[in-house]
Amino acid sequence: MPFHIIDALATVILGLAVSFCFLKLDPSITASLFAHMTIGVLALSSFGMTVAALGLLTRDINMLLGVAEMMVFILSVQVFL
Repeated sequence: MPFHIIDALATVILGLAVSFCFLKLDPSITASLFAHMTIGVLALSSFGMTVAALGLLTRDINMLLGVAEMMVFILSVQVFL
């Protein structure tokens, strides 16, 4: 599991502990709140990793298309015109 997901889960746990101690959060809803926040953290982290992977693919595809474009220019003698 990547570090940022563990960090986000630790932040959720710390936030619930602080709210339970200082804000007198009702213990009966703490488990439900923790479950919902954990699912939200995992879902948003997965979405972020998906966007990052697509960004890396786009960068690589852009580089390959640039090389292919230059090869077409060279092979069609448009560079010298």
